[in-house]
Amino acid sequence: MKAEQFITSVYAALGIIFGFVSNYFTKSFPNILLAISIPFLFYGISAGPLFKLGKLYKRKMLLSNSLVTFFIVWFTSWIIFFNF
Repeated sequence: MKAEQFITSVYAALGIIFGFVSNYFTKSFPNILLAISIPFLFYGISAGPLFKLGKLYKRKMLLSNSLVTFFIVWFTSWIIFFNF
């Protein structure tokens, strides 16, 4: 498995996990700012170590691919969890 595929799959899994976390914060503490800021804070923290795996790729490409994957999966899973 290439480093780019690994990074994308990790951020897809993190997107699902943080979609559930955002749903929890939305329903337990009606604070939308907290529900949005926590996933992106953890994205920023996890970006450094995972980008070291993709040394052969440009940082801009890895950032854009992983951010888009994380955002789409996170937002979709948040909507799905919110509706159940």
